[in-house]
Amino acid sequence: MDISLRSLRHVLMLARTRHFGRAAEELGISQPALTRSIQSLESELGVILFDRQGRDGIEPTTFGKMICEKGRDILLDSEELWREIELVQGLETGELSVSCGLYPAELSAAKAVGRLMAKHSNLRCRFRITDWRQATSDVLNRHADVAVAEISEAEKTPELQVELVATHPMIYFCRHGHPILKKKSLNLVDLMEYPWIATRAPQRILSVFPKFLNRSGWVDPVNGDFVPAVVVDDLTSAKQSVSMCDGISAAPIGLLKRDIDSRVLCKVPFDPPWLRLRYGFIYLKNRSLSPSAKFLIDEIRSVEKELNSEGSVHR
Repeated sequence: MDISLRSLRHVLMLARTRHFGRAAEELGISQPALTRSIQSLESELGVILFDRQGRDGIEPTTFGKMICEKGRDILLDSEELWREIELVQGLETGELSVSCGLYPAELSAAKAVGRLMAKHSNLRCRFRITDWRQATSDVLNRHADVAVAEISEAEKTPELQVELVATHPMIYFCRHGHPILKKKSLNLVDLMEYPWIATRAPQRILSVFPKFLNRSGWVDPVNGDFVPAVVVDDLTSAKQSVSMCDGISAAPIGLLKRDIDSRVLCKVPFDPPWLRLRYGFIYLKNRSLSPSAKFLIDEIRSVEKELNSEGSVHR
């Protein structure tokens, strides 16, 4: 009796989401098709894999849990085999998965992906913008071949290879007419009287923060990250939100020039030396980088050199 990889994916997704509709959406198939797939596998095996009347929705039975436990390793081995085949084939075919932090995506990574696809249009590329912690997790879980993100926490993880690619100064910004602009001198405590709108920040940033974070955000008790009052994963959302309220955010000035010139946003006159963006490449030590991943890394380095020569990310 053979269980197809397709059936294993269906079982694992249903076990993760505990909902036929959500699982079907994630898999890109119809709910009836997923239901038939699970029922067919249960009939073939002669066991029930999911309890449809579980307290927390659909729950895997003992048999379902067994399939999930073994199935994950089987799928990982299968994906790794296809990946090794694609490595041998080179740049002209295959798939590249990249997880990227908010600012690296805006500054260099998205442009580098465009250059990659312009030269190698047969590649399939998944480019995900997320916070740096999730990007690192994607690499560890083999959901991404490489991440481009804040590296301070990844540097502490022995399974990961980390390469610094860029350090950029940042500025705080707010809407035009924000009450904080009326103050003659500012410190960090003043900024923390307002909600911050940004991506989560690593533990290293907390060393310069005051004990009381006020309205700016809070500290995640699980991992020690600073979590702003409003968490966003893209700069457009941050800018639009800031322009409509008294929230405060931060970004490299090169990404804000048009908004500041048009007086939609304003630079907050507070320039601490520690407010710097530091990011790099993150990938698994024991996993070979594909030709497409190496190409992307080289293109990102090239874009960063162009940014530095233009001075477009500096004050």
